[in-house]
Amino acid sequence: MSGLCASGLTCIKRDRVLFDDFSLNLNAGELVYLRGPNGAGKTSLLRILTGLSSPEHGDVIFNGANISSNPSLYYQTLIYLGHKSALNGALSAIDNLRFWLAQHGIQNKDVTQTSDIESIYQVLERLGLVGLEDVPV
Repeated sequence: MSGLCASGLTCIKRDRVLFDDFSLNLNAGELVYLRGPNGAGKTSLLRILTGLSSPEHGDVIFNGANISSNPSLYYQTLIYLGHKSALNGALSAIDNLRFWLAQHGIQNKDVTQTSDIESIYQVLERLGLVGLEDVPV
């Protein structure tokens, strides 16, 4: 099976069941509009679907494989933009990337070097942001 499949997910926070036996099937190109009141479990569900949190019960399957079996492969195909983006709105995309590279101790990432600029532009192109790299985020 291709796409994203959630099967029998249960999420419990502070002894409160946010959702139980939740299932979802998404194919490439499909969208989901997720809404509900504060505290209903929207962010918790997204965190589980992205592998940032684990469900109490259930599985998340991507392209036929459980995301917990090879998280690195799953993360390579994932872009998660939550409501707390961890970006500095006063900095450009390139400056934000410099900051987070430094925060994660990734060395030799001087974006003035040709190969690093090309890598950054590849990421920006994938996100549809080429031409906006110097605009504050």
